Amino acid sequence: MTKTLLPLFIILSLTACHERQGPEPKTSKFTEQLFTSSPKTHVTDELPMKEKGRVTNVVKEEVVSVVQSNDEIVEDIPILEDDLPALPTPVMVEERTETPTVVQTSKQTFRGGKISDGLDIKTIRSSESATRSRLVFDIYKSNIKATQAGNYIFTYNPLKKQITAVVNGYRKFSALTPNKTRSFPSNKIINNIKMDKYMDDSGFKFNINLNTSASVNVFELKSPARIVVDITPN
Repeated sequence: MTKTLLPLFIILSLTACHERQGPEPKTSKFTEQLFTSSPKTHVTDELPMKEKGRVTNVVKEEVVSVVQSNDEIVEDIPILEDDLPALPTPVMVEERTETPTVVQTSKQTFRGGKISDGLDIKTIRSSESATRSRLVFDIYKSNIKATQAGNYIFTYNPLKKQITAVVNGYRKFSALTPNKTRSFPSNKIINNIKMDKYMDDSGFKFNINLNTSASVNVFELKSPARIVVDITPN
């Protein structure tokens, strides 16, 4: 039986090989036209994936180059401020309005000190600056500098350009005796100090005459005792 089957198997094998080596079937005209069409039409309709990627990269590179080129152009634009014509600087004109000088006409009164007795205005000192003159009345008691001034009243009359002073508790006014007047020829504001009549034997009255209208301030200092008169011309 083996001898019978072996020839049969060989015959079947040869038949299968002959069928495989047979002629290929003919293709239709439509199939032939599909595979033999122009490559330009194929590329135009749909690009391969590699070609798509290459074209996309090219577009991106062009966009980047355009942005970079625009930045360079902006940076290279020259500043033309120096080429512009110089505008004249505006001149500020200050309007000056003359303010009327306020002339003080009402009297001013300054009071201070303490009731006392046996005091002496021993010296009068004066000083002058560009804007003010000052008088200082030094007060003593028993030839020793007092600690506090006696009672005083100073009244300024702008119309007369005069300061009238009354001091009480004073037995002496050594600064104005025996001439009873003191002049200030080098002082532009103060003219003189002149003693006036006063009925009380424990006090004195005197006038400070000015050369010009002024603002006046009177105050006292303690230890040592002094009466200060500041005179500022208007």
